[in-house]
Amino acid sequence: MSTLLVLIGGPTCSGKTTIARHLRNSLPAGTSTVVGLDSYYRDLSHLSLTERAAANFDHPDAFDWPLLNADVRRLIAGESVNAPVYDFATHARTGSTILLVAADVLIVEGILALYDEELCRMAQLRVFIEAVDTACLERRIDRDIAERGRTEASVREQFGATVLPMANQYVYPTKTRANLMLSSGEGISIQVQRVLTRVDELRDHS
Repeated sequence: MSTLLVLIGGPTCSGKTTIARHLRNSLPAGTSTVVGLDSYYRDLSHLSLTERAAANFDHPDAFDWPLLNADVRRLIAGESVNAPVYDFATHARTGSTILLVAADVLIVEGILALYDEELCRMAQLRVFIEAVDTACLERRIDRDIAERGRTEASVREQFGATVLPMANQYVYPTKTRANLMLSSGEGISIQVQRVLTRVDELRDHS
């Protein structure tokens, strides 16, 4: 049976990573692999830390699409890949890698998971999560303070300067490529079940 590629896109902190994790836990052990788009930020280690911090991480050009697509193709072909590890504190790749193994269901999640045409062509299920901007901001503040060493002021500044404008320009338009729309207001259990239902349908007809 061929690999089913599921893309999960949507604005920052809309629940993409949480849904991907719940999907993996809901599927039989060893049958799914999750790929985080955030791992494929372009390496900025050649820049100073100040220059890296000022980069626009919400623009499509911030991501290494050729590497991501190459790794996805290899995973679909049944090969394992060594995905880069990205350090959000230093805005650079660590030099370490994480082993991703091929699986029946391959899940790629990230704000622009539905942006790249080549990636979308490979995917049978393209999910977009809609969320209220103010709720996303509050979740991002909590996450970035706890996990990325940020201050609330810096998160708010970045959200206004690049996150929201780029979402309006690049993220939200990708919903036209989705064949399943979710709302963060539905609740995680309902969202996951809706995706699982579509996965089962697609697997049954593959």
